[in-house]
Amino acid sequence: MLRGTLSAKAFYALCLLGAAGLQTTSEASATQAISEPVRVTTLAHYVNWYNGTNFRNATTLPTNGLGEYESTDPYVIAFHKSTFLQGGEIPLISWWGRDDSRGDEFLDIFFAVAPLHHKKRDVQVSLLYEARGMLLEGNEEKIDFNQQKTRAQFISDIIHLDEKYFSNPEHRDRFFKIDGRPVIFVWYSHAFRGPFQEAVSDARKYADFYLIGSNFTLRGNLLDEWKEFIPAFDAISAYGAYDQHFLAQYGGPNEKYVSQYFNGVALWSRWLAENAPDTDLILPMSFAFDNSNSKSEQRTIHFYMNTFEATHFAKQVRLAIECSLSGNPIFDKVIPTIVFASFNEHFEGTPLERATHYEDKVRPYDAYGDIYRDIFLSLIPARTYIDPPRCEGLLY
Repeated sequence: MLRGTLSAKAFYALCLLGAAGLQTTSEASATQAISEPVRVTTLAHYVNWYNGTNFRNATTLPTNGLGEYESTDPYVIAFHKSTFLQGGEIPLISWWGRDDSRGDEFLDIFFAVAPLHHKKRDVQVSLLYEARGMLLEGNEEKIDFNQQKTRAQFISDIIHLDEKYFSNPEHRDRFFKIDGRPVIFVWYSHAFRGPFQEAVSDARKYADFYLIGSNFTLRGNLLDEWKEFIPAFDAISAYGAYDQHFLAQYGGPNEKYVSQYFNGVALWSRWLAENAPDTDLILPMSFAFDNSNSKSEQRTIHFYMNTFEATHFAKQVRLAIECSLSGNPIFDKVIPTIVFASFNEHFEGTPLERATHYEDKVRPYDAYGDIYRDIFLSLIPARTYIDPPRCEGLLY
């Protein structure tokens, strides 16, 4: 990644000014022009547990002709693979363990199916490690890596994935890699406690992998205990850009909410530079969140970006990546990769998969159909960055 020319002291001062709501100085936009094409990689969460009947608890329904599908249906997989290839996204497939139907069994089916319209090439995948579902004990809210059982299962899972997939000549080319390593996004790492870094260190003795944590928050509420294990991650991101506190404060996902998001990016970039200099920042994205139909989760504030809000957010995410590539120090830790929640999480109303609401649902915006996907595809793909971007406009 290109580095800025400002001193560390000036860098930290600029971050503080931006986070405090003050206008940054002209130094903040001192950039280098980038002329070569840069591909922005999108890791889009791919839900793999639909059985054709559980859509009754979902907020949205697919409108791509698949109906209320089964995730293991070969035609559905083939259709989705062609959609990924057309849009350029990398499926971030949930993995629930070696003995779970949503784990190895699904991956084996997925790899065996050819894309519907792209017979000569196939998608590469990344994995979302479902730590909450596999490692959380009983009614606990935190996953405790002081427990030997928890550490042992995580290490065993990584070794298993490496032996069966990552290092296996039959499958190793099926995985998307960053810095030559297969990508694993760890869901729920924001609720870890204890020496997670020791478990990662032990796992790295047996396997090579690029590990992403889910700790990013818009508030930049960085915990002291994270200083111990955040450096174990290669990057930090989140499952979507959701914060119900700021949604309530700003009255929805408007321009103030988006500015708060980038204040969080600036705070995280500074914190990582100080505490985890080898850990990058991957911007999380989502255009909606609605779990009002959930039978198992506590219901929270829902939102649906309208066309203007979704377009504005997508443009600003692209601008932040331009700022990073141009050497702007505030966004120095950002890399040209996005975690998008999600491709087909219909339970939470977040999909990029073309979808509509249930007819009996009343929502503030009818922003589905083709709108979200078209906005995303038009603003996030590979770009050629030529002009120095105006990075100070991202903060308020």
